[in-house]
Amino acid sequence: MAIYAKPVRVLIKEMIADLAPTLRDSFDREEALAWFKIRYPKIKAGTISAHLVRFSINAPSRLHHNPKSDEDVLYQIDKSRFRLFNPSIDGKPFLSKIDEEENLFSWNKYELSTALDAYIEMINLEAAQLPYSKLSFYRRVAEKLGRSVKSIEYRMQNISAVLDEMNKPWITGLKPAGNVGTKVKAQIVALIKKKESQTNKKDKISYKEKLPSMRNWLIKIAKQQSVVTYSQMREVFGVDRFSLRHAMDFLGHQAAEMNEPIITALIVSKETGLCSSGFAKEFGVSDDESERKALYSYWRENFEEPSNNEAETNEIEIKAARFVTVEARPDQAAFRRRVFLACNGKCVVSGCDVVKALDAAHKQDRDWRLGHNTSNDGYLLRKDLHALYDNRLMVITESGEIQFDQSVLSHYQEFMGKKIIRANDPI
Repeated sequence: MAIYAKPVRVLIKEMIADLAPTLRDSFDREEALAWFKIRYPKIKAGTISAHLVRFSINAPSRLHHNPKSDEDVLYQIDKSRFRLFNPSIDGKPFLSKIDEEENLFSWNKYELSTALDAYIEMINLEAAQLPYSKLSFYRRVAEKLGRSVKSIEYRMQNISAVLDEMNKPWITGLKPAGNVGTKVKAQIVALIKKKESQTNKKDKISYKEKLPSMRNWLIKIAKQQSVVTYSQMREVFGVDRFSLRHAMDFLGHQAAEMNEPIITALIVSKETGLCSSGFAKEFGVSDDESERKALYSYWRENFEEPSNNEAETNEIEIKAARFVTVEARPDQAAFRRRVFLACNGKCVVSGCDVVKALDAAHKQDRDWRLGHNTSNDGYLLRKDLHALYDNRLMVITESGEIQFDQSVLSHYQEFMGKKIIRANDPI
């Protein structure tokens, strides 16, 4: 005999209508339990949880509950969070084991590319020995694609499997999971090759085009009476060891010709705090510490205005090199580069791509002092919008919606309620 006049499957639908009335809304298991506790306290928590699974089109364990077609109502975002099922993006509901397997592999090109982008970002962080959380990446991708965290993790393992077959490095802890499926495997291989081609094209951009930005940045380092390591130079400007060596030779001889102390004396080994032996051989300076002191003195008394006559360029790498020179601290300069490239050199709110009008802003729950300096820790914002964001007069919600305080809304009405621009979104 039913506890209440209406069966639980009907009450679940009432609860969903209250907690998630639109496709933009979501709720978690605790909110669902609280809803029932107030209105129908005799319904057990286990019964509610079972019905949430039964009504979620992508929950594999729903198959144990014999779901009906009129129960294709929810999409399970992660272990405990749900939203309304959207047939246009969520794929086919699991009504049988075959459906479950088909849905797992029916990822479109955009979804696979998004997952691969996150994978590449993680493997780059690992290679640079920078801290990161796999789970945070899974959640970010899951939210963006409207899929479960578990499905994202499994797809990442599929990517590991493909990379392993291609004899390429894969992420520690993401053990290759086979069963990729012939069609999906071919798509992942094609995407990997495409991204490698894009990376190679970026690498071919001559370091010579970054030399003015390198000089400007080293002058800032000198004015702060500081140093920078070889690895920091490579990271901040996106150059390899070979290119950095040539850049240092050029910048050093350029300084000598202008009768300045050798500016590359500021670039030192992380282990020794000294220049490499090549510095003395190239410039005849045996005491690089004295050369640094001369640099600090010279740039304390002299001033060089960064050139405003730089050639126009559409190359994102060159723009990034110019963008980082605003910040002298190596860790923050590297952060600026990561955010600039991740946002494709455009303000995520306005789409502005004027380099001198942009800033890299840490997200409001991140702290650079705690190592939150990956591209996922910031937004590229126009400077006026950055000021509003830092002063909590502009908010970017978890879903990417832009909101403004009433005190400034009249000046920024055009952006109110819009979603931030992702790297691959059209302006």
